[in-house]
Amino acid sequence: MLILVLMLVISADIFMRNLLGASLPLVSELGALLLVMIVSLQLATTIRADRLARTEIFFPGSGSNGRSRAAFCRLSSI
Repeated sequence: MLILVLMLVISADIFMRNLLGASLPLVSELGALLLVMIVSLQLATTIRADRLARTEIFFPGSGSNGRSRAAFCRLSSI
């Protein structure tokens, strides 16, 4: 539903720019707020379904005696 509202706000702004040559006030702020709301509301469902993105990062470093060591760090959102 929020995606539809965001689409309508952006479409109305484009229409008004072409018709009147001026943008609707606060469209960029409203679009940013709606985008944050969409992401925040989907986070609970993502956590409940255990579908968070995970990655492993390889950090090269210097070890003792000039040998190269590597550290694996597992990063998880929660």
